[in-house]
Amino acid sequence: EQKIITLLRAIIHNPKYLILEYFFEDFDENLIPLATNILNNAKSTIIACEEKLVPAFEKFNIMEISNGTIKTKKE
Repeated sequence: EQKIITLLRAIIHNPKYLILEYFFEDFDENLIPLATNILNNAKSTIIACEEKLVPAFEKFNIMEISNGTIKTKKE
């Protein structure tokens, strides 16, 4: 629940960029739909560093960076 509150506090200021670093690591699975809804309605450009694709990012353009090379996974 603390991560949801942190996310809401960040988005309420309508930042141009929102950086999430391992935000969904150890995330309560029951709160993923809520976080997904919040992120889908955000007007910010979201830059996330995650080790695995989470449902919250399925509707976004996804880019993978490997060894300094950008590889587009999904647009």
